[in-house]
Amino acid sequence: MSQLNEKVATLLRDAVPALVSIVSEGRVRSARIRFTDPNGPTYSNFWWISVDTLKSDGEGTKIFARTNDLDLMVGYPPSFHMAVALENAGEMIDPIVAFLSEKFANAQRIDIWLQADANQGESGIANQVGNSDDGLANITVQEVPDIC
Repeated sequence: MSQLNEKVATLLRDAVPALVSIVSEGRVRSARIRFTDPNGPTYSNFWWISVDTLKSDGEGTKIFARTNDLDLMVGYPPSFHMAVALENAGEMIDPIVAFLSEKFANAQRIDIWLQADANQGESGIANQVGNSDDGLANITVQEVPDIC
């Protein structure tokens, strides 16, 4: 097994807690990050991690994290999924980082694309992009080309 690139590892350790906290603290309704290895194989070079809150009458509010590779038509579950009580949201950080570390074990760089859904009644949130070379502190608003 290869050693995880330190810049990739740092971005995973920084981005996952940010993703979990933006949802668990109620700053957004839901959020997701696409982690991409720009040099990986075309068919499997990215993973989305999505985080949402789920309210239940019997069990209170939970925070739910998952990959986007599920298929409800055939009952194929996501490769990663985890739900914990909202107040225990931090418990999902290490398992998510471990999952992504395994998937990007050979990556020399990863790019990220953060999308978030605003809470009802709040204004939209711009997408953010960045990469492991520049680190999470240097993510920027995704430019939207003017096509008109």
